[in-house]
Amino acid sequence: VSAFGGFGAVERAAAADFPVEPARFVDGPDSMQRLVRFPPQSRDGIVNVRCEGVLSETGRIRGLSYCQAVGAGLYGYELAASAVTLKLRLHPARVNGVARRVWFQYRFEFEQLGETRRVRVYANHGQQIKTFGGNYIGPQRIIDLAKEQPVIRTCRTRMKFIVQASVTEAGRAEAVSVIDQGEGSTACRRVALEAVRSSDFLPAVTDGAVVRA
Repeated sequence: VSAFGGFGAVERAAAADFPVEPARFVDGPDSMQRLVRFPPQSRDGIVNVRCEGVLSETGRIRGLSYCQAVGAGLYGYELAASAVTLKLRLHPARVNGVARRVWFQYRFEFEQLGETRRVRVYANHGQQIKTFGGNYIGPQRIIDLAKEQPVIRTCRTRMKFIVQASVTEAGRAEAVSVIDQGEGSTACRRVALEAVRSSDFLPAVTDGAVVRA
């Protein structure tokens, strides 16, 4: 049973009306300013690094966190972001007051102008900045091992491909598709798509309202 059943007809609702609290950074976007080191070959301008990983019930990133810069030749920024992932402090995701483990997407924004440097970190992947602005909270997939067992059994070895979905205000995935074939068998992609379709999500939040994202 979906934790968000019954809210599907709501087009835009106050986040306070939902029994869910998405994970968010304890000290806001500037929380990592003093911990992140700019790479030696940094340059003027803004560089975004998208990261994702498992966020535990205690509000900590556990295990490996994958980070990739938006643009080519920016490996130093990826290393800078990866180096501090275990130091991130977040309020955990909650459903009906209970902390839940989620797949968490977040973004570092490196900004440099001469000697002035600033790092911000946001609880989104940055793919809908034009729609919601930079500080929205993106959808967060609740990790349910029972639903992921078919993926583990079918895929077996490490495979990489990108699955995209639209998450409704009710926390359900729609328009689920593979947008980057990458590596992986047809059977592996099929069970991965089904796992996303059947997952519960904490919906995106912007300006205190739950939105489709």
